[in-house]
Amino acid sequence: MTDILQNQLKFDGTASLPILRQPSALFFEIDGEYRPSWVVDLTGRVIFCCKRGSENALVPYGRCIVCSDVHTTSPLLWHPNVTTFLQDVEQYASLSSELNLILSTCYPRKQIQSIPAIFVAEPLNTYKDEHILEAIKAYNGSSADNEKATIASNLASAGVVPIPAITQFNKKYHTTHKGALLTGAIGIVQPGWMNFCQVFEPSVVTHQTK
Repeated sequence: MTDILQNQLKFDGTASLPILRQPSALFFEIDGEYRPSWVVDLTGRVIFCCKRGSENALVPYGRCIVCSDVHTTSPLLWHPNVTTFLQDVEQYASLSSELNLILSTCYPRKQIQSIPAIFVAEPLNTYKDEHILEAIKAYNGSSADNEKATIASNLASAGVVPIPAITQFNKKYHTTHKGALLTGAIGIVQPGWMNFCQVFEPSVVTHQTK
């Protein structure tokens, strides 16, 4: 499973995953603790996790995006599908009390767990934080679209991306515009920047306008 995944993994954090047939594809073990192979991040995307992912990532052990929405379904058998995945969980949980205990821990109520973090793929190369912060400062200070596009491309090559939009305020990823107290849906005033393991600059947000 992991060898196939490694061969198909793309830098943008997406991959084509094989049909899940083995219980080892549903969970993995770290230091005696069983962890789910699929989780849902704050954006609603389904994330594949495994031992090859980083322990220090914001989504621990996150490796790639399985699909863009937990409700995504596909008629193609070889496409990752949440419905068939949960059917596998239920099927294997019925085989033995040991598997049932493990899978019940990893997937309470036979559902994929949501975690309070946003996934970003781990980059192939790492760069010093000060260089990344300099690039972000240059991006924010530029008014030329072509220059901003070049800087954003360079940041992306270092695994640093604009913080994906989420609907509710989260102090880990957001700061408020002019100190406003926010409830309900939010809108982005200035996008922030993050990589797989840290937020370099939070997004500036305010009340969403209709």
